[in-house]
Amino acid sequence: MEKYQENHLSMFKTVDTATETHAAAIDAILPLKSARIKLKKVIADFGDAVQKQSENVTGITEEKKQRRQLMTDETFIVGQLVSAFAIAKNHTALDTDVNYSITAFNRMSDDEVAIICNKVYTKAKENLADLADYGITTVVLDKLKALIDNYNTKTQVNKVALDLKREQTKVINSLINDGKAILNNSFDKLMLILQNTNPVAYNAYVSARNSMPKRHAKKSNGEVTAEEAGILTGMVTDKTDGSPIQGATIKLTGSDFATETDSDGEYLFDSLPADTYNVEVTIMDYQTATLAAQVVVAGDETVADFEMTK
Repeated sequence: MEKYQENHLSMFKTVDTATETHAAAIDAILPLKSARIKLKKVIADFGDAVQKQSENVTGITEEKKQRRQLMTDETFIVGQLVSAFAIAKNHTALDTDVNYSITAFNRMSDDEVAIICNKVYTKAKENLADLADYGITTVVLDKLKALIDNYNTKTQVNKVALDLKREQTKVINSLINDGKAILNNSFDKLMLILQNTNPVAYNAYVSARNSMPKRHAKKSNGEVTAEEAGILTGMVTDKTDGSPIQGATIKLTGSDFATETDSDGEYLFDSLPADTYNVEVTIMDYQTATLAAQVVVAGDETVADFEMTK
């Protein structure tokens, strides 16, 4: 689970605890009672998704690395022996096909390394009858083929697991949006009913609501006093899988204000003149996204989230 996901889950749980303590007062307001039930479900679903996300990938990465290492070590040896044969026979094309260094193997992607190892195996098998004096036998090639097959099997399992993890990540990000909507559209508004009639419950909610760690997004400050300043913030995510996008450029068109998203996909303009802004998001490999007429009010926070399409 990413840090920004942990932060949101922690805040949701803190709000749930605070509202549970004052359940009698809160549940007397039926829309708030409904919102409290919905938030509990988000928290429960969140926990289930996190567990599934963790189960999908536990232990697979390290095992795949081990299988890759065994495969490339054996391929390197076979390749060097075949290369010696090719050089002795002045077979330049064969030497090119099989002569790879350990460094070259280490630099290859997971898919590429499997293809190259299989190519070395195939070339060795094609010339097996002439390789006995160079230490290449059926036993040697059978061992290499088994290592290649084991690696490919693990890679396929790994891909499936990572696809499942990405799916759970998408579920988690959707639940974060659901939880934020419950807080923004129900709790933040309806708890104002208790501000005067039950200030203890109201203040407990506000404290819990503000328990989220402060954002570390790159800031862009306006030249205004605190009384005149407003906040514009939000999250930029991939529309396909809901993952946060780091390093996206956020511009307020028609002004000099610009900033970037952090590792959690969040951006923050923490001191903007109260005004109406058009917000533009750009990043390589994604279509430019815009939101028009975002109203920033002095002393208040405006949230503008973006889902980017590749």
